[in-house]
Amino acid sequence: MEIMKRIVAPTIFFLLSIVLSFSARAQSLADFGNAKLVIESGDLKGEYFYSMENGAPLSFTEDADRDHADFSFESDFDNKKGETHWLQCIFRILPAGSGTYLFKDPATSKDPPKEAQLSLNIDNKTVLNAYAGDVQITNYPGGGGYLIGSFSGTLYNISRSVSYKVSGEFKIKRLQ
Repeated sequence: MEIMKRIVAPTIFFLLSIVLSFSARAQSLADFGNAKLVIESGDLKGEYFYSMENGAPLSFTEDADRDHADFSFESDFDNKKGETHWLQCIFRILPAGSGTYLFKDPATSKDPPKEAQLSLNIDNKTVLNAYAGDVQITNYPGGGGYLIGSFSGTLYNISRSVSYKVSGEFKIKRLQ
């Protein structure tokens, strides 16, 4: 009986340490990051938080020859009126890497040295495009790291009759 006690206690401790270390590692593997969108004006004014925990898919891909990188986040949100809105942010940076990327205004003929594109899709009805502002990429990762940065700018619909001032930040895990 004494031999059993000597074997069982260390075995239980060993098994618990394996399970706990795997749980901590599994949690970190499941951390795909998060993003925040702040709409500073208009009828959707507010802060919107995106993470896998609230069911918001986050994605980050890079073109094979690093010509560009795309990242996005999307989710449903309830507003103060009890309505639900689906908000999707889609970014493209050209070329892929870190630095400051400017949104190109189609009214000018100049191409920025590093260009950013941002579309905000609202309920699959309204698509707004950024024509002023920038994206700051502070960390451009290798495989398994995080794309980290922030953005701010003004978005317009095609007719430019509606504009939204937006800002935000993101941390999105690179899976490829």
